[in-house]
Amino acid sequence: MAEPSFGERSVFLHSKYLKTAKLITSIVTSVTEEEMVTASGEDVKYDYLVLATGTAYDGPPTKADRLQQIESDVRMETKKKSLIHKIVLMLNSAAVCFGSVAGVLLLRVYYHHGGKTIWLTAFVQTAPFPLLILPIWISSSRKQASSDSYVTPKLFLACVLLGVLIGMDNVCYTWVFSYLPMSTLALLSASQLAFNAAFAFLLVHQKFTPYSINAVILLTASPVLLAFQSSSDKIKDVTTGQYWEGIIITILAAAMYGINLPLIELLHKKTMRRVTNLLAMEMHLIASFSATVVCGIGMIINNDLQAMAREARASDAGEFNYYMVHVARAICWQLYYFGVFRVIFFTSALFTSSLLAVSIPVSNLAGVILFQDKINGKKVMALVMALWGFASFLYGEHETSKLQPSIMAEENQQRRQSQCAINFDHTKRDMVLSKDANGMETKKKSLTHKIVLLLNSAALCIGAASGVLLNRLYYLQGGKRVSLTAFLQSAGFPILILPIWISSCRKKTSLDSHVTPKLFLACILLGVSTGVDNLFYAWVFSYMPLSTLALLGASQLVFNAAFSFLLVKHKFSPYSINAVVLLTMGPLLLALQTSSDKIKDLSTGRHWVGVIVTILAAALHGFTLPLIELVCKKITRKVTYLLVMEMQLIMSFSSTVVCGIGMIINKEF
Repeated sequence: MAEPSFGERSVFLHSKYLKTAKLITSIVTSVTEEEMVTASGEDVKYDYLVLATGTAYDGPPTKADRLQQIESDVRMETKKKSLIHKIVLMLNSAAVCFGSVAGVLLLRVYYHHGGKTIWLTAFVQTAPFPLLILPIWISSSRKQASSDSYVTPKLFLACVLLGVLIGMDNVCYTWVFSYLPMSTLALLSASQLAFNAAFAFLLVHQKFTPYSINAVILLTASPVLLAFQSSSDKIKDVTTGQYWEGIIITILAAAMYGINLPLIELLHKKTMRRVTNLLAMEMHLIASFSATVVCGIGMIINNDLQAMAREARASDAGEFNYYMVHVARAICWQLYYFGVFRVIFFTSALFTSSLLAVSIPVSNLAGVILFQDKINGKKVMALVMALWGFASFLYGEHETSKLQPSIMAEENQQRRQSQCAINFDHTKRDMVLSKDANGMETKKKSLTHKIVLLLNSAALCIGAASGVLLNRLYYLQGGKRVSLTAFLQSAGFPILILPIWISSCRKKTSLDSHVTPKLFLACILLGVSTGVDNLFYAWVFSYMPLSTLALLGASQLVFNAAFSFLLVKHKFSPYSINAVVLLTMGPLLLALQTSSDKIKDLSTGRHWVGVIVTILAAALHGFTLPLIELVCKKITRKVTYLLVMEMQLIMSFSSTVVCGIGMIINKEF
C-alpha cells in the first residue's frame, strides 16, 4: 500500500453519513406485511420494504477488525513481492559474478595459448546482442505493451552513447590484459570502485551509510593487496615504457568503467517511467549494439578478422578449441551484461560495483586451480576482506530497508503534528529552560569524559608502541635477559605513590575510596596474571620474528572478544564486530610478511614452541583485560581516580614480584 493511511480512509461506517437514519446491522429472520424480525430479536416496523440482496459479506464485522485484516494482507503481499525481488536479484547477481569471473579466466586462456588480437577480444564481449531479440519479441507478444514499455528517442541516444563508452572501456581492458600482470587488473578493480563511488555521489546522489563506506574501503583494499603481489605473476619482456603506458590506460579504463555504472542508474532514474523487463532488455540491446559497432570498426582497421584465422591455425590448443573459447567468452560476457543492467535497476551502481570487486580475488583463487598460479596468504586474506566488505554492504542495505517503514511512519506523524497548533504556557517554558540547563551540564561532563578518555588512550598507544620498539632495540643490541625485560614493564609502580598521596591529602577520603581486602586479593591475582603474560611476551620477543608478534596481536583480540562476551556479557554491535574483524586482519597481514624479518638458524621445534607460547600469551592477555573490567563492575561503589591508582599499584607490585622471582632464579641481577 503506497499510502499507509489509505486503509483507514477507505473503511468507513455508514452511520457517518446517514445522520437522520437508524442503522441496524443484523440478519433478518422473518418478514411480515408490517414488520420484520432480526436475529437479535428486535421488531422493526416499516412502511416500505426494499429487498436488495446484493452480495454476501463474510468479512470482519467491525472497522478495527477490517483495518487489521487490510494491514495483514498488505504485509503478506509485501513479503511475497520482497521474496520474488530477492530471488530475481540473487539470480542476476550470480549472473554478474559468474560472467565476470568466467570471462576473465577465458580471456587468460585465450592469451595463454597465443592469442594477441585486442579489438577482436573486446568485440566478442558484446557481439552476441542479437540473442536479446528473441526474448524481447516474446515479451512484447505475450502482452500488449504500452508506449512506456519502449525506448524513446532521447533514451535511444543515451543508450548509444553509453554503448560507445562500454566499447571503449572493453578495448582498454583487453589491451591492458594482453601484457600486464594480474596485479594490475586487481589495481584496475580497486580504482574503478573508488571512481564508481565518486561518480555515484555526483551523478545519482548516492547516500553513503557507515556500512557502505566500510564496504568501499575494504573492497578497494582487497584488490590493492593483490596488486602488491606483482613479483609472482609479472610478465617478462615488458619494457618500462609499456608498463607505465599500461598503468595510465588502466586508470583511464577504471575511470571510464566507474562512470558507466552510475550512468546506467542515472538513465533508469531519468526515464520517468516504470522500468520493465522489456525496457531493460531494449536498453541492453542498444548499448551492446553500439559497443559492438565501436569494436567492429577497430577490427576492420586492424584486420583482426584475418588475424583470427591465422591465430586459430597456430593455436597450441587446436583450431576448434580456439573458436570455442571465443564462443564461451561471448556467452559469459553477455550473461554478465544481462545481469548488470538488472542489478542496477533493482539496487544501485555501487552495489553492482561491489559485486565486481568481490569477483577479482575470486578470479585470482580460480587461477590457482586452473592455471597453477602460486597461492599465498595474501590472496586468501584479500578474498576474506572482499567477502567481509560485501557482507557489510549487504547488512547495511538490510538495515536501511528495515528502517524505511519506521521512517515513513515518523514522517506521517510529523505531518499530522504540523497541522496542529501547539501552545506553550509559562510552566512548560520553565520546564524547557530547566531541561536546557541540565543538558548543558551533561554536555560539559561528557566533554570532560571524552578529553580524559582521549588522553588515556594516547598514553596507552604511545606506551605500547614505544615499549615494543625499545624492547626490539634491547635485543638488537645483544640483550638476552627475558625476566629483566618483563620486570621493567611493571617495576615503575613506585611512581604511583606520589599521586596517590596527593589525591588523598587534597580531600577527605572515605573508606569507600580505598581498596577492600577482597579487592586487594583480586588485584594481586590480576597482577600475577599480568606478570606471567609479560614473561611469555618477553620470551617470545627474544627470538621470534615480528610476524609472530603480529599474530599475537591478532589472536589476543579474538580471545579478548570471546572472554568479554563470557565474563562481562559484552554486547556486540555491527560496528564492534566489524572492528574486531578488521583489527584482527591487520596483524594477520603482518604475520604473512615472514620473509622480511624471519630469524635465521631457528629450529622447527623451537619455532613451534614459540608459536604455542605466543597463543598462550595471547589467550592470557585476552583473559586479563576482561577480568579487570569484571572487577570494576563488581565493585559496589563509585570507582574514583584514587581507587583506580591503588588497584594499578597493587597489580604492578605483584606483577613485579613475579618477574623479580624469575630474575632471582635465572641470576639476572
